[in-house]
Amino acid sequence: MSQSHRTFKFKARLTATGHKRLGKILGVLTDLYNAGLEERIGAHKRKRLSVRYFDQCKQITDLRKEFPELAEVDLRVLRSPLNRLNKAFQGFFSRVKNGQTPGFPRFRAKRRYRSFEVDDAPGPMLKFGQNGKVRIRIKGLPSVSFKPNRELPPIEDLKVLRIVRTAKRTEVQLVYRIDVPEPIRAEDAVSPVGIDLGVLNLVALSDGTKVPGRNPERKRIKRVQRKLSRAKRGSNGRQKICDQLARAWQTEKERNRGYLHERSREIVDEHDQIVAEDLQILNLTRSAKGTVAKPGSNVGAKAGLNRSIHDQGWGTLVRMLDDKAERAGRRLDLVPPHHTSQDCSGCGRRVLKKLSVRVHRCDGPDGCGLVLDRDVNAAVNVLRRGLSSPPGGTVPGEVGGTFETNRRKTTGSSPSGPGPARPVDPEPYTEVA
Repeated sequence: MSQSHRTFKFKARLTATGHKRLGKILGVLTDLYNAGLEERIGAHKRKRLSVRYFDQCKQITDLRKEFPELAEVDLRVLRSPLNRLNKAFQGFFSRVKNGQTPGFPRFRAKRRYRSFEVDDAPGPMLKFGQNGKVRIRIKGLPSVSFKPNRELPPIEDLKVLRIVRTAKRTEVQLVYRIDVPEPIRAEDAVSPVGIDLGVLNLVALSDGTKVPGRNPERKRIKRVQRKLSRAKRGSNGRQKICDQLARAWQTEKERNRGYLHERSREIVDEHDQIVAEDLQILNLTRSAKGTVAKPGSNVGAKAGLNRSIHDQGWGTLVRMLDDKAERAGRRLDLVPPHHTSQDCSGCGRRVLKKLSVRVHRCDGPDGCGLVLDRDVNAAVNVLRRGLSSPPGGTVPGEVGGTFETNRRKTTGSSPSGPGPARPVDPEPYTEVA
């Protein structure tokens, strides 16, 4: 057994006074975040000094003595923005070290600071009632309650408690540490499947099954956007329309995530080994505008393709498959995506074709005569690469070669099978209650 983290989300119940109090606390946390950022920037500019997270936490103790309103709030809540700021700087320096686009931490507006978390002994803050209702008691904050619709893990496994304000509701997020079984070995898999992520269809499976994608409904969003464009900037009416637009976008997001949850559950239930492409989605959806000196071509078509890719939610689907496979003791492998649509899954011959050609035909004197749907042919190649079996399981461009596969989010000992385990981001995956 290995360990992982799982987040439970529930709708929070507050009174009208409680919502106002929560908004006031979030405003205080925003000020602390901005003050901490200003201190770090000023110390570096004036004296080339680095301000540590623990140094700033010590200053909160002094501020609580000076300002009584801060003393009324739990110390762990006041440390939350400083912890978030510290993680932002850690991410910044990590991106600089890896040669990525850094993205320096920015000051936050109060309307954009919507959550806080407690990661230091949050268990005693939960009070369980006889009617199944759970109350959260935090010093200085209003009473927050929620009603779980499922059995929760033991309270001693609770690691993080979050209160999050969204466009439609206030949510309680509980992050538990859970035990997960070791993934199945590749040689023991009985029903492996390869998946090809697409735009016309969400995925195509190597057994010939196609899962249709969900077309987002944006009529209401566009209608509210037109109202927003006519509203006067800075007016109360414009702010109300902005809130309507945010709720419309969140509704569409939740519908899409629900659809992806259903499709990923079906795939994991039917297959014990899943092989997917290790796509670099940020590179695939990079803008084609170019520069003034070297403008890009087909900018409008590329923008439409990028929008379609984001609408399908490829990255979210792979994370859901990874999470569900991990908890079920199944296996997810990621393989190089190069030329999976061009190579013939029957003989390994490379058949070049445009994106508009949707049928793979291995014609010609050197071809094997295979005629197959383009996406299904790619899914078969993906599966064979995961199994390292030629002709589809080769290093791109080399018939008969081999390579290593990777599994995401594996903790503990490395699973048996081709290739080492590869961890991903520590942020736990979230399931909607």
